[in-house]
Amino acid sequence: MTDERHSIWLDAPSWFCRPNSTDWQMKLSFVREFPDLHASVVDSWFFNLVYSALYVSIHFLSGRVYEWFTHVCACLRAWVLKRRGAEIVISQGLEPPLPKGAKVIWETFFLDQTPGEADPEFRRGGTNLWIRAVERFGGRVAVIGVRGTASVNLLRRMFPEYAEKVHDLNYVHPEYELLTDDGIRRKQESPGPVRILFIGRAARRKGLIPLLEALSKLRDEGLRDFSLTVVSDCVDGKIEFPDWVDHKVSVPHEEAMRLMQSAHVFIMPSFIESYGLVYLESLASGCVTVVPDQDPQREFVDSGRAGLVVDPRDVSEMVEKLRPILQDQDLRVRLSVAGRHHYEAALSQRVVRAKWRQAIQSLG
Repeated sequence: MTDERHSIWLDAPSWFCRPNSTDWQMKLSFVREFPDLHASVVDSWFFNLVYSALYVSIHFLSGRVYEWFTHVCACLRAWVLKRRGAEIVISQGLEPPLPKGAKVIWETFFLDQTPGEADPEFRRGGTNLWIRAVERFGGRVAVIGVRGTASVNLLRRMFPEYAEKVHDLNYVHPEYELLTDDGIRRKQESPGPVRILFIGRAARRKGLIPLLEALSKLRDEGLRDFSLTVVSDCVDGKIEFPDWVDHKVSVPHEEAMRLMQSAHVFIMPSFIESYGLVYLESLASGCVTVVPDQDPQREFVDSGRAGLVVDPRDVSEMVEKLRPILQDQDLRVRLSVAGRHHYEAALSQRVVRAKWRQAIQSLG
């Protein structure tokens, strides 16, 4: 960036940038740190109405109808942003607004994974929607942001003409308090049963059913020296919990973090997951972190070197992979220490902010 002060706008309704909408709020705070940028969010009833309609349409429209509606909304947002004098725009979604003369950082959700029936984006055609979107808009934006090295590499292979535009832009998240190596050892070596934690509002989509099946099989084998705490509203369908599960319907974030800090193992084997900040909280808190076998979650645990990777569609495999970490305290210590180190080196706020800074500075 030059010494001249530029106007950068977040393509998001003002109600997105609130304290409990972590990514947008942190992103707004971060870009405001640039001395040569004046960062703003559009506070307009018309803009908010358009964005709200787009957000609701995800659940009701399908295929080409959704793409057409997305295009209309993008054009309307571009009109508003142009009137506001936007020089740089940070946007998420299937079609970015392209106000004339502005440079656009476009965050896509380009994922190389199996479509999940619970996710409306993937019910409409999954990755193919994003392929068409990159074909249409890749040449018109300044930066294409995806989450994780696997998605970066895949997109660069598929669209070599845009390779230099593609950046690994993860969520801008809070900096979590890190346990020291000694603190992790004390936690993992604490007496009593192995404390397992699951946190996720949409419990079915996030793999709680196969997790319960796997743990039930282990209990049937006689391996019962563990507890399971589930924090979930079960918004995607009621679940009957066995009496050995401690189910908490809803807790404040501070209480959820206290549970995380006392847990030995965190498991959320989601069928579909766009990102999952809770995995990062787990790594920072010194838990053995168990993720689904898909990207970018595989990268969170360094492909199994800093945690555990499981397939939520294969309960038998999950049983075989969970058994050692429930029986072997030394293994839990090694994986949780490795997870904390991997978080610090590859996933921390410092690393994420550096990548965003590089993307913004690439605009020239």
